[in-house]
Amino acid sequence: MSIYTPNFCPRCGTELEPDEFDGDTRGYCSVCETHVFHLPSPAAGVVVLDDDRVLLIQRDRPPFEGQWELPAGVIEHGETPREAAARELAEETTLDVAPDALTLTKSGGHALGATGKGGEKNKNSSDSDVFVVETTFAVSRSETTGEPTAGGGERAARFWPLAEIRPALRPGEHERIHHSTQALDS
Repeated sequence: MSIYTPNFCPRCGTELEPDEFDGDTRGYCSVCETHVFHLPSPAAGVVVLDDDRVLLIQRDRPPFEGQWELPAGVIEHGETPREAAARELAEETTLDVAPDALTLTKSGGHALGATGKGGEKNKNSSDSDVFVVETTFAVSRSETTGEPTAGGGERAARFWPLAEIRPALRPGEHERIHHSTQALDS
């Protein structure tokens, strides 16, 4: 299993051969006689709302270098999604929040793939399509401590007025912000 399209067997290192299995082309290891599945990466993110503003970070490295997005990242082994969202917020913006203060707003999956809307290759994307299953949480700015500052791997962290968040956002970011705004308003 791999979050990226696997080319080699994770057990023995043999180069995988394409094989039709379960209605899709999968990598097959002829030595281990097994299929290697391309699995999604579990991630967690947080929408921090301050009245009519939302906290965004600007990426400083591929994929999506220079684009603005919500603080989020891969859930590490042994973490709950809430713990991962709180950790990612601290790492990417230096804001701290208690995991219990986070409100679940959305869970779903999306591709961070190598191609754009028209099928063109995204110059900031990785060579392999990556499918992420992301759990999104929301929190009011009043529940956080600290001042937003770019953490490692980010160019900037700042609050944007909701009416002005039209910079190039990753696919699905507007939807996650909308769900979070509704959840905190109710």
